[in-house]
Amino acid sequence: MHPVMAKDRNILTGQYVRIEQTPAKSSLRFFALIIDLMIMAAYVFLASFIDEYLHLNLSTAFNILFVILPVLVYQPVCEALSGGQTLGKYMLKTRVVRCDGSSASVGDILLRWLLLPIDILLFGSVAAFSMLVTPRRQRIGDLAAGTMVVRLNSYDQMRISLDEFRFVEDNYQPTYEQARQLSEEQTARIAHTLADRSTSRRHRIERLAIEMRGSLKLPADGLSNERFLSTLLSDCRYYGLQAV
Repeated sequence: MHPVMAKDRNILTGQYVRIEQTPAKSSLRFFALIIDLMIMAAYVFLASFIDEYLHLNLSTAFNILFVILPVLVYQPVCEALSGGQTLGKYMLKTRVVRCDGSSASVGDILLRWLLLPIDILLFGSVAAFSMLVTPRRQRIGDLAAGTMVVRLNSYDQMRISLDEFRFVEDNYQPTYEQARQLSEEQTARIAHTLADRSTSRRHRIERLAIEMRGSLKLPADGLSNERFLSTLLSDCRYYGLQAV
């Protein structure tokens, strides 16, 4: 079975290959921001020009509602409606995703947007420093929301994990038949969570193990959370091979 490339995120899922998402370079993020700022400035200029040219004398409330507010919510609205992209990000082929490879939720997008005032402190130096010292180039909003900005169609950091091949051994015996029910997205989440080396790894593994046991209606069987997820992942791939 060949690996399947998820269409809405920069990862490969499947039976054999796992890749790490490539964080977008700071320069790409900067130029995407410049494009977005130009778009917002053009919108404000056009609205002001129409108001002055037509002598509308629009009220302050109207300006706040139809000029200022759209500019303020431009980023989260675009990212929520387009799967993590503003127009600037779209043009430079970057996207906001969760660190486990799944699509960022509306809540994730809102949280990183709400923390934007902190990131832009000191002319953006807070965000710049945060992206400099974090391996995934995350600003404060990304760290809080568990998101990152990645490059699309960039697989130059592919890593093949050889320990994932152990399930193809002739004597391998699956433990959980319910593993057949796992979706591609679920197997990708398990693989990324097990590969995580952040300080929150243990908590994420515990949370995901509880979720998987509940979803598959599997009782506690004495295995550690990490061992349980690893076994579940191997079983899923084993059953996938049997279906080929």
